[in-house]
Amino acid sequence: MSNLAVGAAQTLPDVGQLDRAPFQGRALRNLVLTAGVWVAAVMAAVPLVSVLYLLIVRGGSRLSLEALTALPPAGFEMGGGFGNAIVGTVIMVGIAGLISFFCWCVTFLPSPASPRPYPLMVRARMTVGEPLCSTAAL
Repeated sequence: MSNLAVGAAQTLPDVGQLDRAPFQGRALRNLVLTAGVWVAAVMAAVPLVSVLYLLIVRGGSRLSLEALTALPPAGFEMGGGFGNAIVGTVIMVGIAGLISFFCWCVTFLPSPASPRPYPLMVRARMTVGEPLCSTAAL
């Protein structure tokens, strides 16, 4: 049986109350703040787009194979390139890749010299993680 008393009439909300007027209270504030955010976003994008445009127009005309491979010019000279910056970047990324590969090998590959043939991360989980989990389960 329901909790309503027998014979009690249920009152349903008026459907007209669910409509909202677009220019009242919260709806008006929402509209004004949304328009303000869009205006601020467009104003912030104008300098960004103009710098990007100038970079493409003025820099694109000077970009060539010589600019990518040539050395930078000496002081107060025109021309030159940034070849050594590209070579330096490739060397640094290569060194970082070798270091990270070595760390990956030490961490995840099993060691044949250890009595347990488990990788370092598995041994760390077994020695540190499992006792902590079992202590927390008490």
